[in-house]
Amino acid sequence: MIQMLAFAAAMTLPDFVRGHTLLPYRRAIASHKETLLHGDPSDLQMLRFAATRVAREGAYFCANCINEDIKKGGMSYWRRSHQIPGLLICSAHGTALRYMETEAAFRMAPSQCMPVSLPIDEEWAIQSHANPLVAKFIELSLALASSDKPLPIKPVRQALVQIARQKGISVYAKSSKELLSDRIVAHFPQRWLESVFPGITAKHSGEMLHQIDGVLYLSTCSSTVAAYLLAICMLFDSNEQALEALASIGPETVLNTRVCVPRAQLDFESLLVDYVEFKGSHAAVARKRKMPTITLTQQLRNLGLPNLTLSGSRRGSLLDAAYNFFIHGLPMAESAKRANVMLADLERIVRYAGVELIASLKQMSPTALQSKSTARLGKGQLPHRMSFALRVGDCIEDPAKKAA
Repeated sequence: MIQMLAFAAAMTLPDFVRGHTLLPYRRAIASHKETLLHGDPSDLQMLRFAATRVAREGAYFCANCINEDIKKGGMSYWRRSHQIPGLLICSAHGTALRYMETEAAFRMAPSQCMPVSLPIDEEWAIQSHANPLVAKFIELSLALASSDKPLPIKPVRQALVQIARQKGISVYAKSSKELLSDRIVAHFPQRWLESVFPGITAKHSGEMLHQIDGVLYLSTCSSTVAAYLLAICMLFDSNEQALEALASIGPETVLNTRVCVPRAQLDFESLLVDYVEFKGSHAAVARKRKMPTITLTQQLRNLGLPNLTLSGSRRGSLLDAAYNFFIHGLPMAESAKRANVMLADLERIVRYAGVELIASLKQMSPTALQSKSTARLGKGQLPHRMSFALRVGDCIEDPAKKAA
């Protein structure tokens, strides 16, 4: 069926699978055939058994999208992005999705499902998406859903372990340190978390949950990709930092963020101006352009313009290190030492640098030209079926209280 649909759409099999199925999301991090491209025609058995599988129970759609489809083309379409676990609001319209309880709904047009579909609670959806951790989860999910091939499990686990150790989280099956699963339960909105990974909110504090905690010590995938996404969002301070770590796993692994790219084409010259203005900060440029940082990072990297800021609480100046190396011609190790940054961070800049970087550096005013040293767990659940264990204080955070 997948082959026939790709042929009818005049697309190659890999392009069709990456653009119209949930296989890339479900295999975003893999221990089995991790070198296999999504939609590789050399393995039709993978497509036969995995390409039509869903990522969460039910079939989701946006009523506004459906109405627009009918006005424009006379028929309605299912959106792949609406089937991503944890996504409750249509990004195009900002309204809560509707859903059908049965996956058989995909055999019909979503307009036929409208009269008998169920609505997601609008207030819950808006509150959930306003949570920074939930926003990170959804943004990364959409990015990984359009990747060309899976991320291999071993280097992903190593990247997570490195951050977990820094944050004092247990990286072994038996340890007295804080568990990753406990931190996830404590920080994510409970009801939303249960919709993504049913059963996790019922665990007791200190109780090992291998489907979640196992992402740090199991050599094969602990459970669904949602477990790894929850871990990534919990451990990394920002999606930008997470993207850097995932991209460093290997140049052969491509994180394609096409689904997040806005319709308006990015102007090359104005992008360079913004990059210079904000001293190479991808996050600052993304905020100005009101677009996801993870998307802008991919765009700027394609232009050879790496991120020149450090994430988290790390001190030092990558901009100064870049000046020392590219402009002043100092050795790489000396450039990093003077700017008080890790050599690996400067190597990352060099790895992604293009011809535009030096020209951009010359237009920037550095702070210092040469710095001195110094249910089944993990199976998505329908909203009206969810049951979870609420404990004292377990609720979606009130932004006003948090600010106070």
